[in-house]
Amino acid sequence: MTATTIEFTLNGIRNLLNAVGNPQHGLRVLHVTGTNGKGSVCSYLSSILMMDRNLRIGKFNSPYLVHARDAITINNIPISEDSYSSIKTEFLKYNKGIGCSDFEIDTCIALKYFQQKKCNWCILEVGIGGLVDATNAVDGKGKVCGFTSISLDHQKYLGDDVLSIAQHKAGILTPGAAFAAVDGSNGPEVIKAIKDASELVGAELKVASVDNISGMIATDTWGAIPSNLTPLLGNYQRNNLSVALAMVDYIAKAGELDITRDQLLEGIQNTKWAARLQKVDLCYSQGKKVQVLMDGAHNANAAEQLGRFLDEEYRTAPDEPLCFLLGLSEGKDAALLFKPIVHENDTVIVTKFTETDANSWAKAASIEAVSKQLESITKNIVPVEVAWDAVELAAEKYATDKKLVICGSLYLCGEILKYHEQNSN
Repeated sequence: MTATTIEFTLNGIRNLLNAVGNPQHGLRVLHVTGTNGKGSVCSYLSSILMMDRNLRIGKFNSPYLVHARDAITINNIPISEDSYSSIKTEFLKYNKGIGCSDFEIDTCIALKYFQQKKCNWCILEVGIGGLVDATNAVDGKGKVCGFTSISLDHQKYLGDDVLSIAQHKAGILTPGAAFAAVDGSNGPEVIKAIKDASELVGAELKVASVDNISGMIATDTWGAIPSNLTPLLGNYQRNNLSVALAMVDYIAKAGELDITRDQLLEGIQNTKWAARLQKVDLCYSQGKKVQVLMDGAHNANAAEQLGRFLDEEYRTAPDEPLCFLLGLSEGKDAALLFKPIVHENDTVIVTKFTETDANSWAKAASIEAVSKQLESITKNIVPVEVAWDAVELAAEKYATDKKLVICGSLYLCGEILKYHEQNSN
């Protein structure tokens, strides 16, 4: 593995969890990793499992979009301010001398909260990689794992080739893990890496897939399920659904999920996931709205998926110009990332997200650097320093006769959604 050495280890979070009695012990975990699609699979899982009214389903996502509490939910209801504050205060007291990061502390809060509320299942979305991600501090016994599409991203931390990244992500298959589902659209080297890791710990492996002709997803419990039931936009969501269905199928066969086929279908159709090909009537000023398509695509694979959706389903004609509002994290190649997305006649407003303590590890790319890189794609580039000013400028001037697409960073999407929430109240 050729990754840059990083400070990520599980020592700190394990010490912190131990200080409060190891709340992670005994939790039943659905652990999801991959490059793209992790959050979608987690959303499918929670929506489906909630159809069994006897179950209490915890879910921890990262990064959060608007508020830190949004990432920690039970049956899709965020943790209360009081609970979040009181649990965080306890962990901060013990964190002196340990030095866990904000993400590690939020992971601890989620695990403690899920223990307190006696959750039947805890859905955990990996932050980065898998092997030494904070979420991997949970017990392996009985763990059910999901692997979405795996491609190049975070090479600085995970390795500079897909195999190294897949091996890192396969690290969530810890001793005691019972089952793993992997997106069958992955390349053979990725699937082999997951297979090898599964065999090492004795976990059953399912290569999840969608039938190319019928569009159906096979399950043992409920029969064939139409993949086009998903309400989430983008053809790739069918592959994400196949991973989620393999995971819940395993749980049902083990006698730990009791829902009918109709309930399963309803759970699929009820799935929601913000900032992933999400259409929003964005309130950019009091009483003023603009319709936007928002997508957090921030790596090459996700960019290709977004570009395919825009060209095949969003543009009414191949030469229809769009208006993009985008910002990136430092280290991204804007020209490479947006070549599948932006056309020569599109307008691109370049801005940046605000760096905060919560996203301190992610630095915003400079507007000048991104604008320079995009000149090879289009000359219609408008730099704007502040994200919310960029939204207003787009709505009032550049997107009056064009569809507006916001993309490039989940941090940017989250910041804009926060302003939207404030203006909507």
